[in-house]
Amino acid sequence: MITEEKIKQDFAERLDVACKMKNLPEKGRGKIIADILKITPKAVSKWFNAETLPTQSNIYVLADFLGVTKEWLSYGDKNASIEQIEKQRAYPLLSPIQAGLWAGISSLEGFDGYEMIPSTIIASDDSFYLRITGDSMRPRFNEGDLVLIDPNIYPTPGKFVAAINGNNEATFKQYKELGTMTGDGLPHFELVPLNPMFPTLSSLEQEIRIIGVARERIEVL
Repeated sequence: MITEEKIKQDFAERLDVACKMKNLPEKGRGKIIADILKITPKAVSKWFNAETLPTQSNIYVLADFLGVTKEWLSYGDKNASIEQIEKQRAYPLLSPIQAGLWAGISSLEGFDGYEMIPSTIIASDDSFYLRITGDSMRPRFNEGDLVLIDPNIYPTPGKFVAAINGNNEATFKQYKELGTMTGDGLPHFELVPLNPMFPTLSSLEQEIRIIGVARERIEVL
């Protein structure tokens, strides 16, 4: 059984290796990392000394700065060398309410209550993950699945999109154009659930705003 002390020790060793690959000086590297993360050097020294572990949000920033993946820095990979580690992107996981207020990555400034989800998909910087709630998109999407939403992609018929409903919360449905246009030249559309037991939302009947198109799904078993 792996103990907590072993986990901390292994992390400290990986952190040391990553710093050496980054050519950070052994004396002063704690201060450099502390400045990047906007925390105290004492907190960083505890990581190197295997006394504590960073938070998930700090691990994401730290991995990005050191040029390694969040997964390798967190857990290690006996089947990969440092040279084989592929750096990934990561995007914030938002609640339906947070997604309803989303105005881009700048919305996260000063807010520490979110998780970054790694991905090999290269999406726009303002992209985010949304967790599927309910059964309206079954059988293709299950409750708990994560979908990567890119706000910079224009929806086309058949695409899966995130939109703001009348409750100012994000909902996830399939996009269907109705063949008529608004006075501004935009198409009227429906948001269609894959589960026929749930209602279709229509832009002719209520205000709906598309906030992005799905790029990836992470299935939760």
